[in-house]
Parts: sequence; structure tokens; C-alpha cells
Amino acid sequence: MKEYEWIKKLCGSCEEKDIYGLISEFELQKADRIAFHSNEFSVRAEIADIRWLLELRVFKKDRELRFVRHKLGGEFTWRVAEGDKYDTENTYSIDEEQLLDFDRTKPVGGKFYKSTAGGNYELPRKGYKRVHLVNYFTFDEKTGNLQYADFRIRGFS
Repeated sequence: MKEYEWIKKLCGSCEEKDIYGLISEFELQKADRIAFHSNEFSVRAEIADIRWLLELRVFKKDRELRFVRHKLGGEFTWRVAEGDKYDTENTYSIDEEQLLDFDRTKPVGGKFYKSTAGGNYELPRKGYKRVHLVNYFTFDEKTGNLQYADFRIRGFS
């Protein structure tokens, strides 16, 4: 992965067994989590079944630790992203707020929601209506193009 200003720590790879140790190392044990498994999406504090995990984002307002792998059984690559405001010669950031998709006519209750398309999902706490992101862009001087490079989750409200 290319080096960017907002990536504060980058490691090539880790195994499944190393994930909880890295979460502790970066003091994110009590942070929110979003896990993308091959068979489900979850926001539980514990990873449901690490064998099916493809991507994990562990985040607070100021920092996100992201693990990703492209095939089950493979190693994860990970990075720590920090920083909200970039407006330098070649790096820019934009805050984004997205409304969560849930069907208000079919309340499920608590932290559980039903999307307008019919799928069910869970959020870390009840009452959330938005997800907050930081999008990172870089400017390529050779081509004159602004390129989307990465994003991190800041939280929910």
C-alpha cells in the first residue's frame, strides 16, 4: 500500500490470531467495530467467527484500525488511519455524513434495524441515524487528477 499522510502505522500482514493483540496495542479495546464476514455483517464487540472474516474496522472518532483480506484463510493486511483535516499541496480530506437506510414503518427495536430493501442489521447502540466518515483524496501532479484514496469511519450519531 502506498504511504499516505493519514496512515500512521502500516504493517504488511498479520494472521487471525494477531488481531486482538493489535487492537490492544492501539488502545481500541472499547472502540466500535464493524465486521464484514463472507456470510454476515456485524457490529458486535467480539468477532462472531474469525474464519469467515474478510474485513474488520475498529474505530473511535480520531482513529481507525482496519484489517482486510481478500480470501478466507489468507493473511490480513492492516493499517491505522488518523487525522481529519488535510488540505495540503497533494492531500485533501472531506468529512461525510450518510443517513442510515432503515424502514421506519417496520421497527425491529433496540439496536436492530430493517433496511428499506428488507435486510436486517445491528448497530453498536440504539438510536443512531447517521454514519460519519472521513474521505481522503490525493492530487496527482502528473495527470492533474484528484484521486479518491481511502476512507475511515469516525462513528455514528
